[in-house]
Amino acid sequence: MSSSQPAQICILAPGSNWIRLGGQIALGLAGYTEPLGHGSSASVHLGHPGILCMQAPRLVGEGQFDLAFTTPAWYAKSSMEGKAIFPERYDLRAIGVFAHDDRFSMAVRTATGISSIEQIPEQKAPLRISMAPRGETHPAGWATEKVFEEYGFSLDDVVSWGGSVTWESRVGDAGRTQLLQRGELDMVCDESIDSWRPFADTVDMTYLPIDADVQARLEQKYGMRPGVIAAGRLRGVKEDLPCLDFRGWLVFTRRDLPEEHAYLAVRAIDQTRSAMDDMFRERRGALHVGMTGHKVDMTQLCQHTEIPLHPGAERYYREKGYL
Repeated sequence: MSSSQPAQICILAPGSNWIRLGGQIALGLAGYTEPLGHGSSASVHLGHPGILCMQAPRLVGEGQFDLAFTTPAWYAKSSMEGKAIFPERYDLRAIGVFAHDDRFSMAVRTATGISSIEQIPEQKAPLRISMAPRGETHPAGWATEKVFEEYGFSLDDVVSWGGSVTWESRVGDAGRTQLLQRGELDMVCDESIDSWRPFADTVDMTYLPIDADVQARLEQKYGMRPGVIAAGRLRGVKEDLPCLDFRGWLVFTRRDLPEEHAYLAVRAIDQTRSAMDDMFRERRGALHVGMTGHKVDMTQLCQHTEIPLHPGAERYYREKGYL
């Protein structure tokens, strides 16, 4: 299958994981066989991972990029509904989802004596918090602020009570772990919970549930999906813990992308998935849904995309028997 007209496909893939996946998609779109047509090209673009993750639906919706990655998968749906940070609605369609089996949650050192989020404003607790970057610079930092708002306080309130907020401590597991071990850090608010294991295994932590009514309001206002950390996934999680669902590395496009281009984008994933498998072979626990035994599973790639599949992508999945 090839096009008679050359095309230029721009892929937004910020971050060390997405740039590798995006590079394989680009190779599949613009390799020696020139599936997009003679003279065509595919480029992969980097930038601030958190900011571009949050801005990706707008950038694709406005036509600045043809394909992009974002996470969690529900975030793209929020942009289609004019929720989250989006005053406008964008007409997006899914190529597929590399499901990153992740959650957003909050935990405090058990020594603080705090066992619920409500206690923080009640006690005006001067917590030293490690989190993702604040505001619209990271989806987990944005989520932290929205959760706190629903409980009637803010990060600035915590600072005014004598606490502190830092995101630098999240870079590298050892830094956050050592600070918690030394008692120099009190609370973690973040996603990527499998990276919490170094401190979860060595520091007694209390995991704070997000109440069902708060989950419902967050979903209604921002499109945030409620989630659960299964009992036993981390040391200290003794029963299923209500949290926010942060699953899914979604690859998406606009509805008006030519059907052939969407078809070829999925074919590019299918044809390069062995190389993708090799990239993540050593990353235990990082990718689950969409990966089987740390291999790209095309039958799962087209499931749980949150937004409709592009017709060209759906056609490929159906032709190959994946859907």
